Amino acid sequence: MDIIKRAHEIGLFVTNITSDMGGSNQAMWSKFGIYVNKYSTPKVRIQHPCDSSRNLYLIPDVPHIIKNLRAAFVKMDFRYNGKLFSVEHVKRVAEMDETRDLKLAPNLKLSDVETGHFQKMKVSSAMHVFSNSVASAITFMVENNMIDKSVHKSAVDTAWFISTMNRWFDLMSSRTPAMALSKLHPEKFNEAKEFLMQVIDLFTHISIGKGQWKPVQTGIILATTGILQLAEELIDGGMDFVMTARLTQDCLENLFSTIRLKTATPSAIEFRNSLKIVTVAQFLKTPKNSSYQLDESTYLGSYLEKAPEIQTIELLDDTEEIVVFDEAKCISLDLCELNSLYYLCGWSLKCVPKCEDCVKSTISPSPVPSLSYASDLTERKEYKLNALRHPTEKVFLMFNDVEKVFLLWRDTITEVQGDVVAFLYGKISSAITDYTFTQCHDVKKLIVMKYLKLRIHITCQKLSKDNKDKSTSYMGSRSMAMREAVKKMK
Repeated sequence: MDIIKRAHEIGLFVTNITSDMGGSNQAMWSKFGIYVNKYSTPKVRIQHPCDSSRNLYLIPDVPHIIKNLRAAFVKMDFRYNGKLFSVEHVKRVAEMDETRDLKLAPNLKLSDVETGHFQKMKVSSAMHVFSNSVASAITFMVENNMIDKSVHKSAVDTAWFISTMNRWFDLMSSRTPAMALSKLHPEKFNEAKEFLMQVIDLFTHISIGKGQWKPVQTGIILATTGILQLAEELIDGGMDFVMTARLTQDCLENLFSTIRLKTATPSAIEFRNSLKIVTVAQFLKTPKNSSYQLDESTYLGSYLEKAPEIQTIELLDDTEEIVVFDEAKCISLDLCELNSLYYLCGWSLKCVPKCEDCVKSTISPSPVPSLSYASDLTERKEYKLNALRHPTEKVFLMFNDVEKVFLLWRDTITEVQGDVVAFLYGKISSAITDYTFTQCHDVKKLIVMKYLKLRIHITCQKLSKDNKDKSTSYMGSRSMAMREAVKKMK
């Protein structure tokens, strides 16, 4: 309270206290009379110590809550009104995607649905599980009988739960006015409010594991209730909208991640010295392995980061022999891969110029009926009808041939000297000569080159993971593998 009063004295009015759900913070909530249980209305605010006419809200940190929810979900089944939500269906998706390049849920990994200390600490792992892609993948697998019929109902219910938590997190950590809570559009605000009230009811009556009340239920109900009440208070007080990500600890946690770049577990003195460097120099950049999402701050650089070396790229000779396309040597794609390819095809169409002829020849205003076998997954991922880009039949068939040829040359790209994209485009050219599009912006080359860059990125990620697994598979732990590597260097 002393800090809040001092902030008030210099013109900063504190509206809420955000904290994780550690024991000391829960003790603080109890001391202030903050509580929630199954049979009473949650209390999430107290009288403001600096203004008796205002309220001070105590809100659990939403990213911490979603991490706790993932930790509970991978260990226990959830039950609500006869519905069963099980992580086994998410594991099934991860297992199917494990060996594929073209995945139903691209970000999901098997480690995301396993128990472990480091995965438990990462918001990214939680959002890989509670994502719209995973929910769409589960319903797609159900419709195509890729999941045992005896658990179809549970799978569909689990997909609904995942989709619900994905939207809840989007609303509770919004970073743009489009997702912010606002009364500028009353219908959208009332819809968002009604949805959040349904989430409160869900976690009031949900049964987790053996049915005892869990801390994650307390966190979700307190956070949702508190943010709803605070948002209404701020909007009624004159604000146009509330971006709820401003109520999280992301900026603080990202600062900690930056300080830990030098020392993973700094002492008090090391922490103070690193904080001085960051504060004075203001060279701040959140590391890639941060446990939290990037906040909206501007990062100028990293005070520990070295300037990258400039590498020259050797371009390929234009006179290189063109390879004749032989479809008999190509690998056919299965249903899952075709649906993933369709989605990536739509993503590649983002580079199409705003030219009426280019758009008309490559983008369909709605899914083409003859491609219904491949557009199913993309349609399930859409939040609203035709929100995503759909390719024309000609574009999709061309991308199918592009992917087939890419698979033939995939294992050789690490040996290419020079521009890998140009190399692959040269190999693929003979396979797509029959596909003609408007020539005003050379749209054919634009979309194929964009797709190839993405596929090279996916392939290199997979190769890096495979090499990493090989380097540590013969050791009992990462530390032992590191010691062995140091010995070889000596």
